[in-house]
Amino acid sequence: MPARMSAISRRDFIRYTGAGAGALAGASLLGGRALAAPAFTGVHATDTLKLANVRIRSIEDELLLGAFDDTHAIPGPGLVEVLLWPGDQARLEALGLDFEITVEDLVARDLAAQRGAADARPASVAVAPGERTAYRRLPDYNADMEALAQQHPDLARTFVLPETSLEGRLIYGIEIAANVTRGDGRPVFHMDGCHHSREWPAAEMPMMFAFDLIEGYGVDERTTDLLDRARVIIVPVMNPDGFMESREAPVDNSATGLAPFVSMAYWRKNRRSFTNVTAPVIMKNPDAYGVDPNRNYAYQWGDNSGGSSSQQTSETHRGAAPFSEPEARNIRGLVMARQTTGMLTHHTYGRLVMRPWGWTWDETPDNELQFEIGAEITAVNKYQNIQARGLYLTSGGSRDWTYGATGCITYTFEHGTQFHPAYLSTIPGMYNLNREPFFTLFREAADPSNHAILSGNVVDASGSPLAATISIHKEMTSPAWFHGNGTAPGGVTETADTLDTSMDSEPDGTFAYHVNPSRRPWLEGAEEEAYEVTIAAEGKQPVTQTIAVSRGDTVNLGQIQLT
Repeated sequence: MPARMSAISRRDFIRYTGAGAGALAGASLLGGRALAAPAFTGVHATDTLKLANVRIRSIEDELLLGAFDDTHAIPGPGLVEVLLWPGDQARLEALGLDFEITVEDLVARDLAAQRGAADARPASVAVAPGERTAYRRLPDYNADMEALAQQHPDLARTFVLPETSLEGRLIYGIEIAANVTRGDGRPVFHMDGCHHSREWPAAEMPMMFAFDLIEGYGVDERTTDLLDRARVIIVPVMNPDGFMESREAPVDNSATGLAPFVSMAYWRKNRRSFTNVTAPVIMKNPDAYGVDPNRNYAYQWGDNSGGSSSQQTSETHRGAAPFSEPEARNIRGLVMARQTTGMLTHHTYGRLVMRPWGWTWDETPDNELQFEIGAEITAVNKYQNIQARGLYLTSGGSRDWTYGATGCITYTFEHGTQFHPAYLSTIPGMYNLNREPFFTLFREAADPSNHAILSGNVVDASGSPLAATISIHKEMTSPAWFHGNGTAPGGVTETADTLDTSMDSEPDGTFAYHVNPSRRPWLEGAEEEAYEVTIAAEGKQPVTQTIAVSRGDTVNLGQIQLT
């Protein structure tokens, strides 16, 4: 092995020596402009991470850029910002793409900001709930959630998601509501963060919102009203392995002997490994290629038009199958076990408020509603209010799957202008800027006109009130694309999901269950879908009804007698 390779990880060796790091499928669609993976001999230990603006002149250009590391920023009309790893600049040139280097050394820029006066806290910025002096580490998130729950047991409780990460970490969340342990049918607002490891503000924002809610209950009228009427579920770090790699990596590698471009502070994906071998170095799995958790959801997974990559070294690698990754399965489990009427997933960067769809330019049936909510939000935070497809083509994302499977009001926020900007000068102000938008989405999730209500009262054979459990069940599928591999044919197929939620009635047998529309929003024509609603009580014969509801419906099931 040449001496200059000794400081370069196996992950980077894999990235730049083949297995299709730059190989693009569908070369015939691109006029023969597909490019093979660059040779490792073109990569030097002195190479740096760069930022570049690339001009999109055609659909061919957009498809070609799918192999590069998009930052989510929209620098201007027709421009896309990409993070260039060593070898990528040569690939852009070989493909004939029109680009301009805007940052020659991303690591140096960010290091200077974090060390310099640029990280002074602006005196004019109000103290934000849960504010710290530096980004939290993973144990900090877990400790903060546990402390909030212990200090406010009637208002908050922590939970552990059912699947551990690939490296064996538990994944924690917090639930916040007045009388949080009650099993009632209030609407649920879900927040999560850090699908992508390097996007540190995306974990800070939901964690700070948790502090805000708990500190405001009983003090602030709006907060108290919303937590009386609805619940909030928060998972600040859904991808803990990747976050640990990014958060614990030194931005400056000069003391480690690693080449500057190896900085794992910019790792994006989870830590899926070729061999699951681990080693006591910065990169726990030295041969990790990772799966992008935000391309691993079922809806339009692997869509034939693009939006993700089959190449393991791509930053948008979608994984072996829909929900192949425990991180995505955990979020699916949360959503499928609750009537999640609103969802906000946090990312960086680009200053965007994005609504479905991301896989097509077609508008959703709820586009007007989500546009209007987005307009209210962006009037405050000054982000761009766009359909997600306006950023770039994505398939298998959490936003599209959550909306496609449940019809809930769903958004992605892309915060700020860097992956992990200096904390004091940025994060308190970022939260204060977005505090009203967060409460706007919480309000919309709690608003019955944006979902539906099933109500009724349960009695026994004598007509006396009877406490009961109301359960909702629905079997459903999401369309996904499986591509031929030489032995099996490719094509559109379906991935199964099961919705199972429940609530407890009041002691007098009355109930009001806030639920999502029963019909998935992507179904065409007059195709109808309904819930199986089961009312059960101990020692009684349960009753099951088939109920179809649309957004804004209030359906009274009347008196339900159990014998």
